Amino acid sequence: MEELSMVRLPQVETEIKPFWEGNTVGGADVVIRIRGEEHPGGSLICDFNQDLYGIPCSVDWDSFYMEDEAGELGYTADDERIQHQLLRSITAGRDTKGTITITYRNKFLPARPNPVMDMGQEAGGVSGSGENWMPRLTQEEYELDMKIFKDGLPDGAKVLWSYGEEHISRTMKKADLQETFYYFGLAKGVENKNFGYYWFDREGFDASEIAVWTSEVFLKMADFFRDDNEAYKIFARARQCRKSGGTALKRSYSYIYDPDALPTMTELKFLFPHEMVHNWVTLLDEPFGTCTWYVEGMAEFYCLVLPWRFGLASREELLEQLNDRAEQYYENPCAAYPANELGDLLFKDKEATTVPYGRGFFYLMAIDSRIREKTGGSRSLDDVMFAILERTKAGEVLQNEAWLQELSKVLDGDVKEEFEAMMKGAVISPIISCFDGADIEIIKKEGISRRDGKPCVTYEFR
Repeated sequence: MEELSMVRLPQVETEIKPFWEGNTVGGADVVIRIRGEEHPGGSLICDFNQDLYGIPCSVDWDSFYMEDEAGELGYTADDERIQHQLLRSITAGRDTKGTITITYRNKFLPARPNPVMDMGQEAGGVSGSGENWMPRLTQEEYELDMKIFKDGLPDGAKVLWSYGEEHISRTMKKADLQETFYYFGLAKGVENKNFGYYWFDREGFDASEIAVWTSEVFLKMADFFRDDNEAYKIFARARQCRKSGGTALKRSYSYIYDPDALPTMTELKFLFPHEMVHNWVTLLDEPFGTCTWYVEGMAEFYCLVLPWRFGLASREELLEQLNDRAEQYYENPCAAYPANELGDLLFKDKEATTVPYGRGFFYLMAIDSRIREKTGGSRSLDDVMFAILERTKAGEVLQNEAWLQELSKVLDGDVKEEFEAMMKGAVISPIISCFDGADIEIIKKEGISRRDGKPCVTYEFR
């Protein structure tokens, strides 16, 4: 019998050693060893985000060093501007031999506002993504052995990562070191099965109540979306900010709150489920703006619908959230901007950045209502979402065409005209049939758009 050959993935060992300075984490030393591959001179080894959305890289480039089994490897660093980022490519100075070892030090800075693409300091520790201090590797897939050390931190400190803590081994994709969150310091937390919520110990602040509620919602949502039972973590960051918010990455969310103006329980009850939906429901949003309506609209839709279905939100809380979303969307001066223009303004104009959330939400509510009416209530938006989700799980890279394909199957007709109008900036009137038993009335009224002060049509939910 012929022996089956097993293809072994490249092996990557990563060591992270955070160190303490004053009352926080000053930085971290990183060692990365890449085994199982050799590269010709001039070939790409990894790249870093030298600048991302205006956030500078925290790597101390004077400390950056590469070697292999033949000694010092040397490298060339080339920078290229790509839309919202300045990418620094690291190429080998010669042909490599055996294991490649990369070492460097990071110097962290005070925590920044949203988006959380930095590793930001606060009293008690440091939190953030790997986007501005960890590399993207060239291996499409590899076996990672990650060790995060606590030796340089005070007693009682935790070293957490989206996928675990201290020592983690798992199969990874090439951008996973960047597109995940890290949390080092004097952290407290609530854990429930594969869910964790963490915050740095701060006098007068205790997130236990919302953490417990969120864990219940997550476990029910994971079951609804047919999750594969991987861990999910929320990492809180204290920073003065206009409004609580944050950034979602793979299996985790970095949440920013103002310690001097804490949000209400109701606000948080719908913020966290929104971010959780991103674990399961998505389309490829490249270039930015292409599918933001779906990515954010679906998160808005299910962050309200599911807590209501689960009996974990009251009618009063639901009405408050619907009215907040109506105000944000219908009184937005950018509400009629086309999708591509909104994509270009992402994170540059706060009003433009929020439009796809409301646009997607009200469009999807209207679609859900049409589906229910067309099928006599036997089907809903869930059916379209699950069809796309299954295709995504099967490895398909999907964009708007998949939405149109699956929606047309359910509605049995042309759905492109309405969709294209939405993408061009048509303002969508609210229709509600997704909150069974809530008995919600919609009142049309006059409003004033923010910033430009022009009259507009808005709505109130009662």
